[in-house]
Amino acid sequence: MPPPTPEERINTAIRHLELMVESKGEQIAVFEMRKHAAWYTKGIRGAARIREFINKCCSKKEIEDILNSLKG
Repeated sequence: MPPPTPEERINTAIRHLELMVESKGEQIAVFEMRKHAAWYTKGIRGAARIREFINKCCSKKEIEDILNSLKG
């Protein structure tokens, strides 16, 4: 079985964020997603910069926008 593609990892990250928001609320989910973003973005061009942006996010929408911008 091949490893997941970057787009599959991004889709999974977005779903992970949605589930965390449902179970923990947006504020906690956004804070916790910052650490998970490192794995989901590993190997994607510009990953360090992407993580910088995600670490400054304050809302689910901001993280989703950044992750969706990577699809492509």
